[in-house]
Amino acid sequence: MNKIATATDLESIGFDDDYLGWQLTTTANVGNAHINGAEFSARQSLKNVGGWARYFSVFANGTKLKLDSTVPGSFTRFLPLTLNGGVTYSRRPFSVSLNWNVRGEQNQGVSTTQGANASLYFNPAVVMDMNASYQMTSRLALFLTGTNVFNRWRTYARYADATPDYARRSQTNSYGSIWSLGLRGTF
Repeated sequence: MNKIATATDLESIGFDDDYLGWQLTTTANVGNAHINGAEFSARQSLKNVGGWARYFSVFANGTKLKLDSTVPGSFTRFLPLTLNGGVTYSRRPFSVSLNWNVRGEQNQGVSTTQGANASLYFNPAVVMDMNASYQMTSRLALFLTGTNVFNRWRTYARYADATPDYARRSQTNSYGSIWSLGLRGTF
């Protein structure tokens, strides 16, 4: 369990108030938690639509969870929302796939530097990946793969209840867009 130490917590473990507001980490399972949510998944070929659409297929899946816990610090890195979706075009010898990933805000854990009830959060993000291939022969294909195609930056926020919106951002990182080009063979 990770939480900010209260006077009651400190008294129960024999520490004085000098440690009030510090992060208290224990391995005891204390409290109750319930996670409720919904999940969906769908995949559909557009072949039956005919015309230009017959070369396309689409998919989507997602999870939305709600955490009800008497000890929320025990659930750091809990991700309440994820969505994925994509579209694929496939007409021999070409294939192109675009995939999106949406992540909701994710609590990364307690941050005592911002106050007694502050946490570090990974901000919501949308990232797109891409895969393309050209089948040159029955055994040889040229491929191109892109991860985080639009170089979506990762942003983190560090805040407590009283932190104003303009002061919440704590870190922004750019890991770049990662590309791979190569040949794939079957022998």
